[in-house]
Amino acid sequence: MATEPIRGAASLANDSAVTQVGVMTLQSFLVWIAIGIVAALAIMAGYVGFGSLSQAWPPRLQAFGAGALLAMAAETMIPEAFHNSPRFSGLLAAFGFGLLLLVDATTRATTR
Repeated sequence: MATEPIRGAASLANDSAVTQVGVMTLQSFLVWIAIGIVAALAIMAGYVGFGSLSQAWPPRLQAFGAGALLAMAAETMIPEAFHNSPRFSGLLAAFGFGLLLLVDATTRATTR
């Protein structure tokens, strides 16, 4: 069975496998250098841009990031559960988890 060259970036741990299927080592190295530069620029932009926000914004941004991570984890770690589901199934999983937390917080507040 013939393997096709991998298109796009691969993980550093997979670099030897990438070179075996035809992607040059220099090309792989340059892709990772570009990823590092873009990540550093994004971090600097985030530090400057979000540094001047009021105290109400960090919890909202953290909740958005947590929802994004939860949606990504749900779609990649449980692919069988989302096989015949809509494309926004990760969003539904994150919404359901948020609803679960809301119900838990509400019931805890009423039992005190």
